[in-house]
Amino acid sequence: MTHDYHERTSLTGYRMFFNIVGGLVGASLPLEIVNMFDDPKKGFMIMGAIFAGIIFLSPLSVFISVRENVVKEKRDKLPFLKGVREVFRNKPFIPAILMFLFSWMAVSIITVTMIYYIKYWLKMEEGASIILGLIFISAALFIPLWNFTSKKIGKRGAYILGASLMVTVLFSIIFLPQNDRVWIYILAILGGMGISSIHIIPWAILPDVLEYDELKTGKRREGIYSGFSSFLRQLSSSLALFLTGIALELSGYKPDVEQTRKAILAIKVLLGPIPSFIFLMGIVSLIFYPITKKRHERIKKILIRKRKKYEN
Repeated sequence: MTHDYHERTSLTGYRMFFNIVGGLVGASLPLEIVNMFDDPKKGFMIMGAIFAGIIFLSPLSVFISVRENVVKEKRDKLPFLKGVREVFRNKPFIPAILMFLFSWMAVSIITVTMIYYIKYWLKMEEGASIILGLIFISAALFIPLWNFTSKKIGKRGAYILGASLMVTVLFSIIFLPQNDRVWIYILAILGGMGISSIHIIPWAILPDVLEYDELKTGKRREGIYSGFSSFLRQLSSSLALFLTGIALELSGYKPDVEQTRKAILAIKVLLGPIPSFIFLMGIVSLIFYPITKKRHERIKKILIRKRKKYEN
């Protein structure tokens, strides 16, 4: 939709704001609708119909109202395996996709283990909705800050800052004493702030490799990069969740009972050190990412001249 370096971050910010708000609504509203009816069956049917309407109308409204920035470009169709080879010939793509995958692997592990930590260590199951709500709300509210930060210090700097905040929060959270409501609420807000950057910056960085690819090949191949990135994200997140489940099982975790010290330790390690290490790997990957705003602008100027020549 745009070739502008900072506008991509801004658009991603809008996208992720509604993504986070949608997640908060999806987590809290369905049961509220069901509980409005004496008959749970009827409540679930009406709730399902309401969300089905929202799911249907949302992409339809985008299809009707959004206009793409149509540019005459050379495009080609590649077999899957050849497409994969071509993608990995794009050198900036490798650190960018590694950062992207590490980020979502860490987020997936945090998402699945946070509730175990709240329930079995903090003994605050009744306050889980408040803690998760603070994370969601904080993540949504801090999106403009990360847009601003990205413009000031660049996408790479903004990601390193946000990921470093997440590492700090995760290492702090595992040392909390049981039932410490004040600090868990503070850390939930700070964690939401960090998660906000992880939702925005990786998605804003990936499109910048497209111009580099076009500069080297003379072709626009958004479909290959988008499809491959989405596939790898789903694969890496699924692998992270699978390994998390295996680790919990090996620790002796049993649902809805008092956990052993070994199981509690496993939950803490899965919530703190492991995703922290994965975020650090994302930071290290991005250190080798070469596309800054200045370099992106130079690439764009060259491409504009080439496109004008191609159109003529």
